[in-house]
Amino acid sequence: MRALLLLIVPVLTSAAAMGHPGHGSTDPASAVHYVISPLHAGWMVWALVLFSVGVRLLGKWFRRLERNVLCRTR
Repeated sequence: MRALLLLIVPVLTSAAAMGHPGHGSTDPASAVHYVISPLHAGWMVWALVLFSVGVRLLGKWFRRLERNVLCRTR
């Protein structure tokens, strides 16, 4: 359920990021536009959060797996 909420919130809030004349002060095709614009930077924040959570969960999973393998070999 939490994962679904994490996916729904950015989708619902992305309507404000739709391009229009005068959208932003930089070239819309440049990477700077996506880093500086708060409407686009929100997606990068979400991606960073999801990546961090994934790395943390994988780390826990690998530690648990390693602990189970070490217990079986003794």
